Parts: sequence; C-alpha cells; structure tokens
Amino acid sequence: MIFSRSQYLVLVNTWLLGFSMYTAFLNISPIMSLIKDSLNLNFTETGLVFSIPLAFLAALAGFGGLVADRIGPRRAAGIGSILLALGNLSRAFSSDLLTLVAFTSVIGVGLALCFPNLPKIIRVWFPSNFHGTASGIYGTGIMLGSTAALAATLPLAYVTPGTWRGVFLIWGAFSLAISAVWWISMKKNPSEESSRPSGGAARTLRVLRSRSLWVVATILLLDNIIYYVEVTGLLPFFKGLGIVAESAAILQSLVSLAGVPSIILLPVLSDRFRTRKPFLWVAAIISGVSGLALAATPPQLVPLNPVVLGVTNASMFLTCLILPIDLFPANVAGTASGLVISVGYVGGLIGPVIAGYLADVTGGFSFVPVFIGSISLLIAPIALLFLRKTERAIPSTAERSPPSSEHAENFPQS
Repeated sequence: MIFSRSQYLVLVNTWLLGFSMYTAFLNISPIMSLIKDSLNLNFTETGLVFSIPLAFLAALAGFGGLVADRIGPRRAAGIGSILLALGNLSRAFSSDLLTLVAFTSVIGVGLALCFPNLPKIIRVWFPSNFHGTASGIYGTGIMLGSTAALAATLPLAYVTPGTWRGVFLIWGAFSLAISAVWWISMKKNPSEESSRPSGGAARTLRVLRSRSLWVVATILLLDNIIYYVEVTGLLPFFKGLGIVAESAAILQSLVSLAGVPSIILLPVLSDRFRTRKPFLWVAAIISGVSGLALAATPPQLVPLNPVVLGVTNASMFLTCLILPIDLFPANVAGTASGLVISVGYVGGLIGPVIAGYLADVTGGFSFVPVFIGSISLLIAPIALLFLRKTERAIPSTAERSPPSSEHAENFPQS
C-alpha cells in the first residue's frame, strides 16, 4: 500500500491527536486520590471530575462534527488540540473543586471538537477502500494513549516536583507539542472546500432521519456500556474469585492490551473483505458467549476471557467510528460522526452507574459476566437485522482507486 507524503502526514497527525486526546482524558484517574487529599474532596466530587470529559463528549460531539462540516476538520480538530493542552496545563493550578471542574471542562470541549473530526479527516483524505486501515491507525493512538496515561501518570507524580501538579504540566506540555505539530504539518486537502455542506438545515435533517445513523449510535452506546462496566466491574469480580489484587489488575488490563493489535488488524480485514457488518454482529456474539462463559470459567482459564473481550470491544468500537464515513457523503461526515459519538458516549456515562447500582442490589460484582454477555447478545441482532449492508460503499479490489479523496453524495436509506 502506497500513500502520498501528505497522506502519511495525516496518518501521523491523527495518531498523535488520538494519543493526546486519551492521555488528557485519563491522566487524572491514577492520581485522583492525591488530588482528593490535596483539595479536600470527597468520593462523589472526584467521580464528578472524572466524568466531566465524557459528559461534554456526549453533549457536544454532534456540535463538534457540525463545526467540522462548516470550517473544515483540520481547523476544528486543531482548535480542539489547543483546548486539550490548555486544559491539561491549567489543571496544575487548580485550587478547589470549582477550578478543577472548570479546567477539566476545557478538556471536555477539546475532546468534543477532536473526536468527531478524526473520522471526518479520514473521509476527506482517503477513499472508502482505505477507511478501515486509516481509522485503525488513529485507533491505536487512542488505545496506546489510554495505556500510557494509566501506566505512566502515577510514577511521574512520585518523581515530579509538585507531585500531581507537576504531572499535569508535563502532560500539558506534551499536548501542546502535539498541537503545534498539527498546526505546522497538517495540510489542507484541496477538496476540503467541496466537502463543506450545502443545503444547511435540510441536509442536516436528512442525516438525522437516517436509520443507519441511529443503529450505529445505538450499537456504540451499548458497546460503551459494556466497556465501562468492564473497567469498573471486572477488577472486583476477579478479586471475588479469590484472585489476588495484583493479578486481578493484570487480568483487567488484558482487555485494553488485547485491543491494541486488534484495533488495527480488524479494520484492515474489513477493508479487504469489503464489509463492516460481521465485525459488529460476529464480534457481539463472540463477546456474548465469552461473557456468559466467564461466569463458569475455571480460574486457570480466566485470562482467555479478557483477551476475547478486548478483541471484540475493539472491533465493535472502531467499526462504529468507520461506518458514518462509509455511509454518508463527505460534506456531512463530521455531523454524522459527531452524532454517533454523542449518543455512543452516553454509554460511557451510564455504564459505571449501572455497575454501581447492580453491585449495591446484588451485594457484589458477580453479575458482571452475565451482564456483559447479555448486552453483547443484544447488539448482534441489532447489527444483523437493522444495519444496511456496506459493500456498496466499499469498492472491490478491482475497483480500487489510488489513495485520494472522494465525495459520494448518496445518503443511506432510512
């Protein structure tokens, strides 16, 4: 596969932006206890701070995509990258809950501008037979950014002057450097002007009336519920099996680690086979069976289940980000992607709440495998029965054009 120099720069920049997004979002989690003690917060307040970026993403990603369709994804994402850096840097100067919430909200707005523009940029710069491959590359940036934030932040706090405040300065400087690289090296696609929307509200209304949009958004919502229940519930579930805390943490981390290679390999396969649907419904069935099996799995076989769950999560997550740019024309791809992300990340907000409620009701986390399995099996028929086929949107090998921008004007059928 040979891309132009500009397209390689796009791949590098989107990878870096995905990495920056999730380091900014998650770097507060490992040092939350230090911040709690320093600012005299309670557990409810710390939970609020962590959820703020997800709330902004759910509320504003649709708007972020609309902004991209109006001013171009390069500029919209570039503005978002600056906000990520400013939010990171300013959190180092938080003096109480109010200032911490305000500075974290800046990161939330940055996320809402950046996230929907990654798919939009792929739509503008690459033909549909490379959507999966190019999306998988920025997807690895997201996964590795999550891993880096969770693995490196606490060690940095112990060796940095000012402890947690110094850590935010380090991550903020890193985000600022990525933003500078973006603005310097990310070039404007000559066809970007033709991908701006015409028809105003009428065209946006056609996006909103598309059944495919809401099917994909629903699947992403359910997948995020599964993922965030795994994030909050798998560790105590493993400990409930008698697995020591250190080993339980390693098992939980396998979900994220298994997603790193799959989030690039599976989209490449979906490009090669010219279809996306099986990467949703087949993955959902495998996830469902694995989740239900976890309830009865002997302890020595338990590590297999987090690996399977990580692979299937990655498959469903990235496929949901690819489908809007497959199914919608370039001039509304940002709006479509933003709406899917907005609805999908409601699942990120309610997943931990559901896990906490069920833990209170059942007296523990034994419900986690059955819950994961049941929600996964709910996704399968939704994807299989209600999502239109994507083969028409992805050219065959014989029809493949050179890697360049294309702008189909056909909307998916409602």
